[in-house]
Amino acid sequence: MKFPLTILLFIIAIHCSAQETSADTVYTNVDVHAEYRGGEYAFLHYLDLHLHYPFDARHNSIQGTVVVEFVVNTDGKVSDVQATGGPTEGGLREEAVRVIKQSGKWKPVIADGHPVKSRIHQPIVFTLQ
Repeated sequence: MKFPLTILLFIIAIHCSAQETSADTVYTNVDVHAEYRGGEYAFLHYLDLHLHYPFDARHNSIQGTVVVEFVVNTDGKVSDVQATGGPTEGGLREEAVRVIKQSGKWKPVIADGHPVKSRIHQPIVFTLQ
């Protein structure tokens, strides 16, 4: 069931910093940035199908942007998922974290021709219509 919801993702840029797993070197010059497999439209489609506006948030007219921070490992698996910003009431943070945890493998950052670990800061906007 779809709820009135505006999701502005990838329109607001994904912010990521790549780190080499062994030395924790931060890369500023990367060949390919981390992204959801299939690209931004596939990610938006995934969110449209799987992101649900929490009942408590709808009932109490809670809206806002949740920033989810997570790591995309060299194999594309998502880990260390946490909400770092956004409304603390209504379950929006929990829903954003849930949907990222279940998003499957991502394409990892490529630096110097090799996949490297990266940290993503992904905004997810919840808006009632």
